[in-house]
Amino acid sequence: MASTPMKAIVKSVLSGDTLILRGRPINGQPPKERTLHLAGLTAPRIGSRDRPDEPWAFEKISHLNYSLVHGQHYFLHYSIRWRVWRGSFVSDSNPPVDVALEIVKNGWAKLRENTKPGNAEDETDGESPEQARRNQLKEAEEMARLEGKGLWSETNPSLEVNYSMPEDPAAFLSEYKGKNLDAVIENVSNGTTVRARLLLSPNQHQLVTLTMAGVRSPRSRQYSPQTQADNSTAANEGEPFGDEAKFFTECRLLQRSVSVVLISLPTPQATSLTSQAQSQQSLVVSSFIGIVQHPAGSIAALLLANGLARVVDWHAGFLSSVPEQQGGGMERLRKAEAEGKASRRGHWKLIASPAGDSSAAHDSTGAGAPGKMKFEGLVSRVWTGDTLSIRVTSANKSEGQEERKVQLSSIRQPRPTDPKFGGLASDARELLRRRLIGKQVHVSIDYVRPREGDYEEKECVTIKLPTGINAANLLLERGYATVLRHRQGEDRSQDYDALMATEMKAQTEGKGLHSDKEFPPPKITDVSESSSRANSYLSGWKRQGKMPAVVDYVASGSRFKIWLPKQDLKFTLVLSGIKCPKTARHPGERNEPFGAEALDFANRNVMQRDVEVEIESTDKSGGFIGGLFLNKTDNFALQLVKEGLASCNEFSLDRSPYGKELKTAEDQAKLTHKNLWKNFDEQPSESIAQISSGIKSLAIKPNFEYIDLIISDIREPVDSSDVSFSVQILKNGGIPELTSLMTDFAVYHRSAPISSTAASGYRTGDLVSAKFSVDNAWYRAKIRKNLAHKKEAEVVFIDYGNSEVVSHSNIRSLDPRFKSLPPQAKEATLSFVKLLGPDTEYGSEALDRFRSLVEGQTLVANIDYRDPTQNGYALINLRAPYKSAYQDQYSALEDAKKEAKRNRAGAYEFGDAFED
Repeated sequence: MASTPMKAIVKSVLSGDTLILRGRPINGQPPKERTLHLAGLTAPRIGSRDRPDEPWAFEKISHLNYSLVHGQHYFLHYSIRWRVWRGSFVSDSNPPVDVALEIVKNGWAKLRENTKPGNAEDETDGESPEQARRNQLKEAEEMARLEGKGLWSETNPSLEVNYSMPEDPAAFLSEYKGKNLDAVIENVSNGTTVRARLLLSPNQHQLVTLTMAGVRSPRSRQYSPQTQADNSTAANEGEPFGDEAKFFTECRLLQRSVSVVLISLPTPQATSLTSQAQSQQSLVVSSFIGIVQHPAGSIAALLLANGLARVVDWHAGFLSSVPEQQGGGMERLRKAEAEGKASRRGHWKLIASPAGDSSAAHDSTGAGAPGKMKFEGLVSRVWTGDTLSIRVTSANKSEGQEERKVQLSSIRQPRPTDPKFGGLASDARELLRRRLIGKQVHVSIDYVRPREGDYEEKECVTIKLPTGINAANLLLERGYATVLRHRQGEDRSQDYDALMATEMKAQTEGKGLHSDKEFPPPKITDVSESSSRANSYLSGWKRQGKMPAVVDYVASGSRFKIWLPKQDLKFTLVLSGIKCPKTARHPGERNEPFGAEALDFANRNVMQRDVEVEIESTDKSGGFIGGLFLNKTDNFALQLVKEGLASCNEFSLDRSPYGKELKTAEDQAKLTHKNLWKNFDEQPSESIAQISSGIKSLAIKPNFEYIDLIISDIREPVDSSDVSFSVQILKNGGIPELTSLMTDFAVYHRSAPISSTAASGYRTGDLVSAKFSVDNAWYRAKIRKNLAHKKEAEVVFIDYGNSEVVSHSNIRSLDPRFKSLPPQAKEATLSFVKLLGPDTEYGSEALDRFRSLVEGQTLVANIDYRDPTQNGYALINLRAPYKSAYQDQYSALEDAKKEAKRNRAGAYEFGDAFED
């Protein structure tokens, strides 16, 4: 075969006698490669996972790398066997240098024995040029041996090389993380994954697989070991521009000295919210994530600028921990990618519109795409740790303000019901409540999540306080949420890189979701679940006075759900001393005039605010009656009355410690004709009292309608409220309709099938059949409160007035034929007098006295109230709106009170302790 000189570029040096050669790229495609063995030489071999380096193997490769790699040189080939070229090699320098001769002179290789020089057909009887060259090599070898160079040295270099990944990758990373490590790139798997030899010390090397942080190149073709040079049949097809990216990196890094910074181990793309965070030691580690810096610059940025890689968004957290001078930060990578897009290089040629790519949502600073809608508003409610309502001015200014429900973009938090992390969801909601509620914020809409199934369309936004703090960062830095790993092409937060950096910091510090701890959901007790439970807290809370609390929900202008954070208790609070217009609670209902305005006023001023509450009493449904204070001193009931959104409740005003202030505020609202008093005309004080108490008729006349009745149930008064009871109206000494119904009712339930309606499905106000625990008989009843979690319901027996908590198994649907008869029990209370309550020393005696007078007796209405007053167990109600119509009765009651005082009866035993 002719020995014509050929020119090639050295891609890499495998050993002192073996090189990988390549040509120049044609039409931008990677060139073919050939292996060249230097004829007649044998050199030490580099080691592997199975065997160590032979002495002087690394040293002679380092020398050849410096001299030959990526340079263009001439070579003569003698023969091709098994597609491997064998020949001599000459450096393209001035003057030319015989590489083989230089290797032998320095003792990096030895001559092979019994090697036939050149090709057989070139042999002659005399000394051929190749024979002369071989003699020259022998002389050089003898000289190196005599001088003790390289392989002929009496001592071998002490070098420890580990070709496998470190046994404890986490410990290795902990030791070298963030340090500049000298390294040599031994192999390139693809454009952004390399095999690096870390030069930890002169005597210790560690080989690792390194993935470049922040970028990912297309996958290159993979060749089978048996047919390494085959470009077609033995290759697994790679991704477009994968081979080009690999070649690009090989040309610049392969067997070059570089600086490496280790950043992280590969981690799951998102922290699991369904199981505890795994420690890095438990991961199967095959590579490190890091930065490769060439003296000429960043290879990652070059790949991006040439369209041979894409930015990996979720690596932003890794890069945030590295200073810029070491190659950290995402900004330079974003800028390089934008440059590649603009010039339509590499894989950007294949994309019709660069705006459709995932990175189109980022400019050079990582900000959102231009033209995104922005607005300002007030945070009015925090629904969950990532969902809020913002109160903004309506597009139609005549409609005032509107609420927009938005979700923080690109983050996810655990479900509140998650058994392991539900507590963090509660903490996240509370954090946003404390930091954002009632605050003016800047909102940028990043993208709109379309409607899916039962989920409504949502605006996903970035919310920032006036100080520039991102609300999502507040959650991420405490480990209350994680950043979503968006697919290629998905929209994302305008501050996505900053979010990733914050999450990485929380991961490093092991906070929240990134720790090994469990955070179960809090167990909050609803004290207003039943009146008995509410009463058990009443006396203690009254003694405590004002208590710090949070308004968790606003049901109406004067009715709230209150949360006590320190005690994990919730209860219903009704403002004392006032009446507020009602709002519709169910479809088909209508708001009372100014009910919606009162609700809106309460939402704007107290919803999820820190407040103080003062408890006075409870009602029959388990709610607490009392005051609510903003800024410790501002009585919210007083604000409602001042705005004309509530009126004074004459029946309870005298018991309220703020009665005079409320009355003054109401009078002022009337004078200014605010809201409820918009059409108010000034009238005598007596008429005003009648209007404010809901009595429309100004000319009240005595009612002389006498009825026979029997009291079917007497309920103990709560705190200072009036005693109440239920009565049945008698006809001819009985109730024949009820007697007939109950006879049929009993027969029906002895054979009636069990209703298919689940008791848990009943709603408040539904008519049902319920079994009374005392006699195990069935009666008509109404659901007062369905306690589904306890499988119980509080019911009122509508024909007798008594109430009871009944198991779901003792509730049935009421047959329609038993619904025609109206409820026979009527609620009633005493006229003109107020029975002394349980908060007084004589409360129990007053109730006992009342029971002894009325229980089991057939009574006539309106003439049975003299005896309780004369016994000193009741007070005259001087604020009754019908007082003027019954002057004779009031005169008689005054005489009875004087007689009770004179006889030292009941509460007057030690004198008059009551104010008139």
